[in-house]
Amino acid sequence: MQYIEGVVLHRKSFQSKKGKEIPVVSILDEYDKFSQVVDITDFDNHVNGVSKGIKVRLPVRSRPGVSDRGNAFINYVVAGPVVEVTD
Repeated sequence: MQYIEGVVLHRKSFQSKKGKEIPVVSILDEYDKFSQVVDITDFDNHVNGVSKGIKVRLPVRSRPGVSDRGNAFINYVVAGPVVEVTD
């Protein structure tokens, strides 16, 4: 399992091609220095309390893929409880 640690930029949802609403959160990763969008589709309430501006440690599973246009991407999905980080 991997972890992404950083500041939550925003939390929203978008509609997939199949019409399903997919909730996502964007995190500014403090180690990689760029933001990552994580699918927070969740059946165990792992992401309760995630709000804009807090620093979190988010366990994720990653899966590589290729878009319809031929672009490579990595799909990140939440894999466990989110922990708020305090320094």
